[in-house]
Amino acid sequence: PELTITAAAMGGVPVSFRNALSSIDGGIGAGLAVGATLGLARAYPALQSIINDRLYPNNASTFLKGGTQCVVPTVIDFAFQHVFNYVKGGTGVLNEPEVAAVFADNLMGQRNVPKIPIYLYHAINDELLPIADVENLYSKYCAAGANIVFTKEAFGEHIIVALAGAAGALQFLIDRMDGKALAPGCTSRTVVSSALDPSAWEVLGGFV
Repeated sequence: PELTITAAAMGGVPVSFRNALSSIDGGIGAGLAVGATLGLARAYPALQSIINDRLYPNNASTFLKGGTQCVVPTVIDFAFQHVFNYVKGGTGVLNEPEVAAVFADNLMGQRNVPKIPIYLYHAINDELLPIADVENLYSKYCAAGANIVFTKEAFGEHIIVALAGAAGALQFLIDRMDGKALAPGCTSRTVVSSALDPSAWEVLGGFV
């Protein structure tokens, strides 16, 4: 509370943990689902209890290992796997009341509306986090009076846009901290790639 926050930037936003799990499962980033689930389980004992109860004994240690190592090895270990095959009932576990309660508790947009200017960017073809969730969050915040600039990137996926979109985010934050005014309300735009903007390289050049 003692900090004065001027603005914020968010890219690749995990609005819905449930939807992210469904999107990630079976893809190159399937290990992220494992690591994130086990991370949440540390904060929610009921979720950990369900995981322990539902894991098949023959591969429980493999799954739980994802909570003891860094992101990269976990992504490598579980790449292109269907992580729900590790638990009894498969995707049905998502409907367990205790699991649904964790999802609800971590769903973005259900508490406060941002009081500061926000720069939001996301890949249209994000293979990990559905852009539909981000568009819904944007609409919900804007309807409640938020001040948001939303950039949708047509080229690239999660990682590429994390890098390509960083310049726009940095410039937005620099402008706000320099006291440059931002029009009230919300604006949304779709670009091929923020990396094609010459000013992007100038901004990134100052930080590299």
